[in-house]
Amino acid sequence: MSSLRLTRRAFLTSLLAGGLYSGYALSNQTTHALTLEHETFHAPKLPEAFDGYRILFLTDIHAGPFVSLDWIAQSLREAMQFKPHLLLLGGDLIDAPKSTTTDALARLQGQAYIEAPQQAYADYYYHHVFQIIQEHIPEDGALMVPGNHDHWFPATLWKRHARNHGIRVLINEESSVIKKGQQLTIFGSDDYTTGFPEQPPISTTTPQSARLLLSHNPDYLRLLIAKKDSLAGFVGGLFGHTHGGQIILPAVGAPTYNISMTEFARGKNMYHDVPLYTSRGLGVVELPIRINCPPEITLLELRRT
Repeated sequence: MSSLRLTRRAFLTSLLAGGLYSGYALSNQTTHALTLEHETFHAPKLPEAFDGYRILFLTDIHAGPFVSLDWIAQSLREAMQFKPHLLLLGGDLIDAPKSTTTDALARLQGQAYIEAPQQAYADYYYHHVFQIIQEHIPEDGALMVPGNHDHWFPATLWKRHARNHGIRVLINEESSVIKKGQQLTIFGSDDYTTGFPEQPPISTTTPQSARLLLSHNPDYLRLLIAKKDSLAGFVGGLFGHTHGGQIILPAVGAPTYNISMTEFARGKNMYHDVPLYTSRGLGVVELPIRINCPPEITLLELRRT
């Protein structure tokens, strides 16, 4: 990534220093105005058994001092009115207190750098967030990919909590839902910036199968676009990480999305004939506010036509 690109942390820090937090932000915040978005991916080659299949997509929860467990539980209760078949989690389940202290060498050894107080913090929030999620798992289960904030804690920690609460973690792996002999396969990638993402395995789709992409960061598309036809056979892709900008200023927009592939920074976009959706996410980072950018949980409906 370019060192010249403005990071979310740098922008929000400057925003705070400039005094907008105490003035404009407080009077115009949309921090807890939860939006339940309903999106449709049209895929003519979708197996018939999955026509009308409903997926609840929840990402960037960032549970911690700024995002309470009670509000997360309330938000999920509201979202379950959609009666989804499957729950997909896009990463960054909790907020990392020291998001700039990642030790790259430790990550190569499979252990993120973390101090003892942070270990207790992470244990507490992962346990409770996964417990809330467990109470709302739909009939076809729940799958998760890690985000950068997750990778700032040891993988053994969040994998253990996910497993203990019935949630499968996908790190460059696939998981399939089978209905009436037909299948929908979800490929989940590792995080683009803090993990070791890989290309999806080559797969020949048939009228009996289809694939959906799940990745925390839209910049993962750089790996796919670099390889011709790497999105072939996918009925669509789901992403998070950007928070939709989190801060949307009049006449300016979002000063940063914290990614380089900004054409996929928010909402629904197309790459050739493949629909891609980037959620604004549920939580916040660095500052406890959103401006003109409400949090969301997304219901994705798959349709043949």
